Amino acid sequence: LLGDEWSLAGSLGFEPTPEISWVYYSDDEGQTWHRSANGEMMITLDYEAGGNWSAEEPVIVEYAPKHLLMLYRTPLGRLFQSWSKDDGTNWTAPRPTALAASRAPAALQRIPGTDDLLVVWNQASGDEIQRGLQRHRLSAAISQDGGASWKRHKNISCIDEDDRSYIEPSPIRHYRAERFSPRLPLNHCYAMYPAVTFWKDRVVLTYIEVVKRMLVDGDLENPVRNENRQYVMSLPISWLYEKGQ
Repeated sequence: LLGDEWSLAGSLGFEPTPEISWVYYSDDEGQTWHRSANGEMMITLDYEAGGNWSAEEPVIVEYAPKHLLMLYRTPLGRLFQSWSKDDGTNWTAPRPTALAASRAPAALQRIPGTDDLLVVWNQASGDEIQRGLQRHRLSAAISQDGGASWKRHKNISCIDEDDRSYIEPSPIRHYRAERFSPRLPLNHCYAMYPAVTFWKDRVVLTYIEVVKRMLVDGDLENPVRNENRQYVMSLPISWLYEKGQ
């Protein structure tokens, strides 16, 4: 409640939870599986965030023979990444990317016919996360150096007046919606859980849009209803390379 009215005050990451990733690989078409030599993949930081932090819902792509890149969602205002140079047997410790991100999963693919990588993710600043705007902007970017840097930022969907295609990464620390964050508008939307594939000269994107509707005369114990919509978008691959920051 905000005063005498129901209010959306942010969600998706209010409290930190210890969520850890593991890597298993198979060299016999999936008949047997082996655990990577590193064990648990989690974030241990000496930044002002301190302590151990979640590295969760990872996505992996092979960007060169035997060379793999893995991206994780985190509560630290960035996507984090690990590399493997031996087909997934060993991995580097998770380190921050320069991709400003809310605690949301990304999609990661290599663009056919190139060594370029495409990432689609929920781009958000630390301030936006604290205001409850965590999955309102779905963005794309390209890496031409195995994930070391990302360029050509552009928005696929932005359900907000602030439609900047590039968000400067915030300092690495724990971000969450403030307990009394500014009131979100009615029918506020999230665009999330992207997936990417390619067909001929086009990139095909799917994502879920969640509309949070306030039930004015509904159940007072459950005043918010989620309405999920599945979107499919087909774009020329050339669009990914058009001018972007």
